[in-house]
Amino acid sequence: MALRLPLPRSAGLWLAGALCAAAAGAAVLPARWLLVMLPDDAPVTLADASGTLWRGSAFIALGAPGAKRVLPQAVQWQWRWDAMALDISHPWLQGTLRARPGWNGLALPAQSLRVPASVLPALGAPWNTLAPQGMLEINWQPLRLGAPLPPGPAVDLRWRNAGTALTPITPVGTYLLRVQGGGKAGATLALSTESGLLDVKGQGSATGRGLSFQGEATFARSASEADRAALDGLMSTLGRRSGDTVRFGTGK
Repeated sequence: MALRLPLPRSAGLWLAGALCAAAAGAAVLPARWLLVMLPDDAPVTLADASGTLWRGSAFIALGAPGAKRVLPQAVQWQWRWDAMALDISHPWLQGTLRARPGWNGLALPAQSLRVPASVLPALGAPWNTLAPQGMLEINWQPLRLGAPLPPGPAVDLRWRNAGTALTPITPVGTYLLRVQGGGKAGATLALSTESGLLDVKGQGSATGRGLSFQGEATFARSASEADRAALDGLMSTLGRRSGDTVRFGTGK
C-alpha cells in the first residue's frame, strides 16, 4: 500500500494543533522549572518559585552556592497575550517592567531600580567586609538581553549616601558608575564622584573575554584632618595604598 502524504492544508492544521497543544502544556508548567534553567553558580538566582511559567512568583537569592541569602520580597511575573510580553514587578522596580522576547534576545524598556546597599554583603568579598550602607539606584536605557549593548549611554549605577561600617562618617558621598555600549566591541565603564569626602574615579571595559577595571581613591579637598583620620581604616581596606592614594581594580 502506498503511503499518502497529507495535503499542505492538512499539514498546516496539524502544525497549528501541535503548537496549540504545546502552548497549553507550557501554560501549566510549574514555575519551579525556572530554577532548573538557571546556573547554580550564578551570584543572583531565584528560589522558592511558585505558580506557572506564565504567571508566578519567586524570591531573589544572592551569593555563592551553599551560602545564598534569600531576600524577603518576591518578584512576580505574568504573561500578557494581548501585548505578547511578560510583565515583571518587584518593590525595588520603579513601576512594572514589560519584557518582550524575540529571536535576538529579551527586549527591556528604559526603567529604574532602587536597591538597599545593605543587601550587597550577601555577594561575599569585599562587600561583607565593607558592610555598605545607603541606596543603589540603577537606571538603564532600552536594551536587549542576549545582544551587545548598542553604542551610547546604557546603564547608570549611582550609590547615593554611600556608607560603610569601616568608618563612623556617614554618608561618605555619592558615586556614579556609568556603562556605555560599544556594539560588538563590548562596553566601557567610568567611575566618578558626584559628592563626598573621598574622590573616587576609574575606567574599565567589559567584553566577551571578561571585565577589566582600574580605579583610585584619594581624600577630597573638602576633607578635614578629622575626616581623614576617620576614613583612614576604609582607605587601607580599598586596595593598594601609597600615601593618600589607594589603587584598586580587576583584570589587566
